[in-house]
Amino acid sequence: MKITLLFLGKTKAEYQSAIENFQKKLRPFCELEIKVLKDEKVHRDIGKVLKKEEKRILETLSEREFLIVLDEKGKIFDTLNFSQWISSTSSQVGSLTFLIGSSYGLSEAMKKRANLLLS
Repeated sequence: MKITLLFLGKTKAEYQSAIENFQKKLRPFCELEIKVLKDEKVHRDIGKVLKKEEKRILETLSEREFLIVLDEKGKIFDTLNFSQWISSTSSQVGSLTFLIGSSYGLSEAMKKRANLLLS
């Protein structure tokens, strides 16, 4: 199974060790790839920012990619059910891509493109 974590923006230094620890723990269970895309600069037109970030994300994804968007309004799993869902879904689709938006979030089009919104 392959898991891709795709996010916009730089990782703060204090989180880097946590990410490395997370990678180390997952390595025996799956292939983990982390992709960091450049986020847009602060701008008063948030819609324009989200549209540019959406374009950048879509250029990275394949049309068939199973996309899980992290969103506060998404589905909530407990640990056991989430584990079972990942196992079942990954056996059907092969790889999973988790998308985390920038500080502005994600466009509605990106949320609609998602196969799952996950809280």
